[in-house]
Amino acid sequence: MEKNGWLTLPVSRTACGKSNIPVIRDMFLDAMKHHDSVLYGYANGDISFDNGMSTAIKFLMESDLVHVVVGRIGIGMWIVSYARAVNATIIDITKTVRAIHMTTKSGNFESHWKPNSKCNHELYAKYQAKPSNWGL
Repeated sequence: MEKNGWLTLPVSRTACGKSNIPVIRDMFLDAMKHHDSVLYGYANGDISFDNGMSTAIKFLMESDLVHVVVGRIGIGMWIVSYARAVNATIIDITKTVRAIHMTTKSGNFESHWKPNSKCNHELYAKYQAKPSNWGL
C-alpha cells in the first residue's frame, strides 16, 4: 500500500480475545490524530466502489457536511451512533454509489462463522446498548 502512496498505521488497540480484531473507535481516533480532515470514513476491504464514491467525496469536500461510510456486521450501528454522538452529519449515499461486496461462496454471511464474530453484539449487550431490532 505504501508503494502506492497510502499511509499505513499500526493497529493500536485490539479486542475479542486472541483474534486481535482492531477496535474501530481507535482506528478513527488514530486517523484523526495523524490527519486533519473534514472526512473520515470506513469501508471493509472486500467492498469495491464505482466512480460514484469519488463523486460523493468530491461533493462532500466542497460542502459543509461530514460523511461516514458504514459496512460490517454490528459496526454500522456503532459508526452511525458515534457520528451522532460527536454531532456529525450523517449522509446516506446508497442511491448515488454502486458498491459491490466481493464474497466467497459463503456470501454476505461469511463473517458470521469467524472466531468472535459476535464480539460487537456482546459489547452492545455488556454496555446495555443492544437494539431491540438488529434490522435497524
